[in-house]
Amino acid sequence: GNSSEVCRERAVSSILGTDRFGNHIYYNYQFHLEAVPKGATILVLRTEHLAEDWNAAERVVSGRENILGEDQAIFPHNNVNSNSDEKAKHLSDESRVLVCEKLCNEIQVYKKILSSAINLNEKQMKQSLEELKETCPVEAMAATCGDPLPDITEKLVKGRGYEKEKIPEPFTGEISVGRAVYSQPPHPYELAWPKLRLPSYMRKDPEYDLNLAPKDKKTCFVHVGKTAGSTIGCAIGFNLHCATKIKAPGLLPRYATNMFHAQMYDCHDDSAYFVFVVRNPLDRLVSAFNYDKPSDW
Repeated sequence: GNSSEVCRERAVSSILGTDRFGNHIYYNYQFHLEAVPKGATILVLRTEHLAEDWNAAERVVSGRENILGEDQAIFPHNNVNSNSDEKAKHLSDESRVLVCEKLCNEIQVYKKILSSAINLNEKQMKQSLEELKETCPVEAMAATCGDPLPDITEKLVKGRGYEKEKIPEPFTGEISVGRAVYSQPPHPYELAWPKLRLPSYMRKDPEYDLNLAPKDKKTCFVHVGKTAGSTIGCAIGFNLHCATKIKAPGLLPRYATNMFHAQMYDCHDDSAYFVFVVRNPLDRLVSAFNYDKPSDW
């Protein structure tokens, strides 16, 4: 098109997550997945199916069935992928194909997160792949990409925080579920960065006594930007500028003691579960770009 070569280069590096032009774009699925401890036990809440996945996650952590009924009003019922064309209205068909091509690795990471979730079954995994095919059909079915998976070791060290003798596991070029090779508490934000204070929105509402969460149930809430993470965070008791005081039922809100969001890793590495909130990668990218509004392009 009419974009300059510099603009195109910045757009590509932004999509790949290798250069920082906005937090929500830069701290992507790859960053959050590699930043959790190696072999972490993952639960997933798909933005397109929040109530269904919430019930499945609650079943895992508490054994309770159908904690959210069909008449629940905490999470929206609409499937955001059914309006993908509307949400991606700033992308022409030609541009969408080009963006999907560069988003390929992030799509593969998204698929890895889904396949790693212990609360999703094969039918639900296929459902999400079918929805993904509506926006990025080639990449949804691909097993490899034209671009190599970026090595984000430096990004992890600077953003996630590691003790000097406990750097991330070496990069292999493959998608990894966690590159922190140890699981010893504690590793909350203010211990990793003692001169910094955790923002208030990363903290739980005082009504939740975090000491009451059993050690074998303590859960890290992984808030990937522009995936409805704020909606979930508010529902489980984090102070995320919440518009409503409505809290989700069940034990998951009481077990979710800490949060990981962008460069703020406030979780214990021996957490029993890591709950990821995810969304169609293309929808997330468009939403993140519109939110971040990079001004230096």
